[in-house]
Amino acid sequence: MEKRVVAYIGWLCVLFAACGRQPIFEVKQGLMVLRVDDRWSIAHCDSVFQQYDLTCLQRDALFEDLNTGSCAQENWRARRRGKHTVEVYKFIEKELHDQDMHRALSWPSADSASLEATMSNAFSNDQPGYNSTKKVCFEAVSDSVTRFYLNGFQKAKTVVLSGSFNNWSVSAFRMQSDGDRWYYDVQLPCGRHEYKFIIDGMWYQDTDNLLRTDDHADGYNSVYFKTNTTFRIVGFPLGRKIIVAGSFNGWDEASWKMKRNDDAWVLDVFLPDGTYFYKFICDGEWLIDPANTDAVDDGDGNVNSRLTIGTPTRFYLPGYQQANQVALAGSFNEFQNSGVMLRRDGGGWYVDYALRPGNYLFRFIVDGRPVLIDDARYPKSGDCNVLIIGANHTFTFFNKNNTAKAVAVSGDFVQWFPAGIPMHLTPMGYQVDVYVPPGKSRYKFIVDGDWVLDPANPAYEDNEFNTGNSILWKVN
Repeated sequence: MEKRVVAYIGWLCVLFAACGRQPIFEVKQGLMVLRVDDRWSIAHCDSVFQQYDLTCLQRDALFEDLNTGSCAQENWRARRRGKHTVEVYKFIEKELHDQDMHRALSWPSADSASLEATMSNAFSNDQPGYNSTKKVCFEAVSDSVTRFYLNGFQKAKTVVLSGSFNNWSVSAFRMQSDGDRWYYDVQLPCGRHEYKFIIDGMWYQDTDNLLRTDDHADGYNSVYFKTNTTFRIVGFPLGRKIIVAGSFNGWDEASWKMKRNDDAWVLDVFLPDGTYFYKFICDGEWLIDPANTDAVDDGDGNVNSRLTIGTPTRFYLPGYQQANQVALAGSFNEFQNSGVMLRRDGGGWYVDYALRPGNYLFRFIVDGRPVLIDDARYPKSGDCNVLIIGANHTFTFFNKNNTAKAVAVSGDFVQWFPAGIPMHLTPMGYQVDVYVPPGKSRYKFIVDGDWVLDPANPAYEDNEFNTGNSILWKVN
């Protein structure tokens, strides 16, 4: 089985069949996908099955009944993609624990860029957004349940809702008809979800939903945000356009338009855990939220409304009682020297700031001067302290007799910070616990100033310096 998995990924090549110049094997939406066409000759079809070591497939059973035969025992499934096309697919996450899979995915012949994109092209709880539709495509029927609608298609025999919330199942969520439209109730967490409809075996996007994203298969998926926050401002009956702008959307002055609802303007959005600053723009005039008493100075003479979602972390700087102003600057706010201002207490300065799981660099700005703290909980790295929230992976570096004087790790998960995250010496070697997001992360160790690959990890890929990066795959 391990050799077969390596063969599937290692042979990610482009075959040109009689029906068009289209790759028949690729990685998309977290799947390994073999695309076959019923217009191929029996000999050509059999040769493709042989090429990919899928001789357990039978041509007629596959096209007529979507039957994958004994291949089903290895979790291969089939679904119709078009009038003449069937996709044989398997969830690649089921094999990510296998070291040979890691190695195969790092080969230049593997479509690792596509895999990286598609693994993140699904549910997300760290991307803010709001819904935009032409008709009613979904509605909340309870705090946890969303009802999806498909308008029209009343002559269809079967309609299936498929998406990131059911691993793109082709049969699990069969929709029901109420006479005018199809519907299905789904229990969902707050965040960003992707979906499509399968209507009598054919895949369709939700054309009434204006939010869409590339599906990496010459089409698109529809996007739905299960929201957790409502912005609301009362009044302005003659207002023409009211916008909400803040740190969650780059202070966009045009896109996040609020809608008139009785005596108020509202916009339902999804915001990940975090601390945000915002204002309303009412026909060009910037206003703080009159219903939010948490208004703070940004250090530049402006006052913004503040919104906190999730559990805040307290940042504390002891001393400096004679300072006039202290700000918090970090990787979470693009190291702005103003914007997050601290308050003074009897022994120092503090601010509560919510952050989602991640690895953060920060420093305090005292009257314009950067200051670090001496606290073992926040190790120093270069000109920053390090804060790690929700650590889920332990990096270990071992060299003979542990003779290295200083070891750190850096990579995608800390924006390749040149100083890295410091590691400490243990009986197992140099170690540190960090947060690694789902999907692929590239990394290297920094050993006494030299950047080195992980000697205990055979999975790597080349980089722009021709020195390689180690690869770590993290599954949710």
